[in-house]
Amino acid sequence: MIFLSPKAVLSLKNHFGKAAMQKTFDNFISQYVKKVSPKRKLPRLQGGLFCTTNIAVDDDSYGIKENGRIGLAVSGGMDSMCLLYLYLNSRELKKNQLFVFSIDHKIRGEDSKRDVEFVEKFCNERQIEFKKFIVDVPFLAAKNKESLETAARNERRRIFEELLESGAEYIFTAHHKSDNVESILMHLFRGAGLNGLIGMKNEKGAQILRPLLEFSKDEIKEFVKENNIAFVVDETNADCRYRRNFIRNEVIPLISSQYGNIENAVINVSKDAALTLKQREDIFFKNVIFIKNGECKIEIAALENNEFASDFLARNLPFEIRNNLERRHFDMVISLVTAQNGVGVDLPNGFRAVREYTHIVIAKREEYTENGMGRNIILTGLFMSVEAMLITIGMTLTLGVTTIWIPLTVGIAHFVYCVATFYLSKYLRRYPATLGAILSGSALIVYGILAFIF
Repeated sequence: MIFLSPKAVLSLKNHFGKAAMQKTFDNFISQYVKKVSPKRKLPRLQGGLFCTTNIAVDDDSYGIKENGRIGLAVSGGMDSMCLLYLYLNSRELKKNQLFVFSIDHKIRGEDSKRDVEFVEKFCNERQIEFKKFIVDVPFLAAKNKESLETAARNERRRIFEELLESGAEYIFTAHHKSDNVESILMHLFRGAGLNGLIGMKNEKGAQILRPLLEFSKDEIKEFVKENNIAFVVDETNADCRYRRNFIRNEVIPLISSQYGNIENAVINVSKDAALTLKQREDIFFKNVIFIKNGECKIEIAALENNEFASDFLARNLPFEIRNNLERRHFDMVISLVTAQNGVGVDLPNGFRAVREYTHIVIAKREEYTENGMGRNIILTGLFMSVEAMLITIGMTLTLGVTTIWIPLTVGIAHFVYCVATFYLSKYLRRYPATLGAILSGSALIVYGILAFIF
């Protein structure tokens, strides 16, 4: 019989623990980032959406080209430095495909700058390409009337999209299981439906991947300690004025004190919710959302008398629309099913949903006004201008006046009037039918006054 000292047992445990985490990471890469022929098409970013409709690959072999690039979002904290360590020690990935980027949100002053400099120094010492982004999140949050968390998240997403559009095949983030549990609980407390219970996930064909999603924070801490991985500490993680920190530092420990470790239980509920939603969508929803020219059209027939409508919208609307929407916003959109044509509701992020006959159209408020109602007003103004000229020509001939300047002036004046009211329509877009009546009535009054004068 062989006896091992406690020190030897700990050494073996550490060795196999390191190997297990690295192996899990490499298995993830082989599953989600397979190498494919350069001739094959890859998932690309289209209109702000991560689409897979144009992928020409076989057997789910999504992947990276031989000369493709992978960007790692590294803040310098424990989680992202663990991710970088795993990448550099992976047998599945090449170092020359890697670039690292950090974002200074300017929330923590010199501390934010210090963290970025830490990552930059780490990369320079190992000859890793490094990119730095500086975003004034406090300014943007105040300007857009958002929380710091929301503004920071939106800016990170924007930067991810820029990197993908400029040639990156994938973006890796260091989100882990504990982050996912926090997100799910935050969604639940905000009143989210089944879609909110799904949380974060990895999908084949997606360009933003989270290789650490199967690992808990405690597992990452242990791995970082065993491998002596250097990192910086963000002091704001202890500030419970931020909702996520409050969930992490106050709510979860309190619940765990009564129920033990709740992470696996929450993740299991999340997986059940994802399966349930997929089954519902396969049955009830097919080809009911159309995205074209920045507009999202939803068939009203798919939402009528359907108890799953809110969850369907929360899951399937484009990210830039559904981002920051709560359950009440989806209910507002669904309320348009029984509304009159032309009625609309304003949504966060500058979007507006409007009922248009058999569809609900969601687009940027200014785009909807300019591309939809504004165009109709201008065309109507053009036709009514021609009508005004013809009427005025008849009036002048009847009165024996032969000059053409009178009808021409009336027509041009009316067209300018209609174009001007187009800009007014931006402020009256809630009431398109009323606006149309106002324009028609005003035009008749103008005709009457001009007829009397001439």
